[in-house]
Amino acid sequence: MSVQAIAGVSPTSEARIMTEFPSVASSGIGCLVGQIMDSIPVSIFGVKLSYLLFGLPLAPLGMLLFLWNRPFGARYILT
Repeated sequence: MSVQAIAGVSPTSEARIMTEFPSVASSGIGCLVGQIMDSIPVSIFGVKLSYLLFGLPLAPLGMLLFLWNRPFGARYILT
């Protein structure tokens, strides 16, 4: 016997409400990128030195991880 929200009423199929993707940091490589970005705690004008040094060189890797995560990564579907 299945549990129904309203007695005697059951939907013919489940409706997808929303789909969520985990962040890039959920992968091992994404976590490594985050650790590299936080590796130097010295700030210059309120911006971490590691952001200035590693931001542009790691940007293509971050973009690749983001784009790879959409078709091949995990997703959470709320029905």
